[in-house]
Amino acid sequence: MAGLALVLVLATGGCGYDENKGIFMAPGSYSDLAVVVSGQNLVPLANRFLEGFNTTKTFVIQEETTYLPDIFPPDRWDLAKGYKNSIFLIRIGDGGPAESAVRKALPKDAWNRLKAGGGGVVKLNDPWSSYQLAVVVASRDRNNLASLLTKNTPEIQEIFAKSCRERILRRNSYEGLNTPLRVDHWNRFGFFLEFP
Repeated sequence: MAGLALVLVLATGGCGYDENKGIFMAPGSYSDLAVVVSGQNLVPLANRFLEGFNTTKTFVIQEETTYLPDIFPPDRWDLAKGYKNSIFLIRIGDGGPAESAVRKALPKDAWNRLKAGGGGVVKLNDPWSSYQLAVVVASRDRNNLASLLTKNTPEIQEIFAKSCRERILRRNSYEGLNTPLRVDHWNRFGFFLEFP
């Protein structure tokens, strides 16, 4: 048993842990993803985007997709309020409840920039709830919206990955460490690991 403990300590010690980067993530830790479209005609566009966005990763043992996406029509945009991560695909001018919700959630100057220019990508932290992230991709033209999605897929992936990491760090610093488990390992086996 002591040999196993030594191997475990040596293996984890050589992982290059950096307190701002090294986080163990459980399978599916990036979670569900709500994708809200401003019109039903954007559903095929959303599906094409998700093919490139929702990559496969090995989280612990097996490969799985990074997110479990659900696509919602504009009249059901409110279901995104219950998701940790959401993407709103808005064709400016479609009107309707999804566009209206985004217009209310965004700062006025951000919405005006999207309307006046060629559209863009805007990140919203905690739009309806704590620890929540929404990314709005908006444009006046469907083709330009498709182009924005294709061009910005890596940036959007990074926004969600960084947000997930920050949420885990924030939650761990708030909740603290599971010290009884750490003390038990020290007393029983002569080593300790920090478990959040």
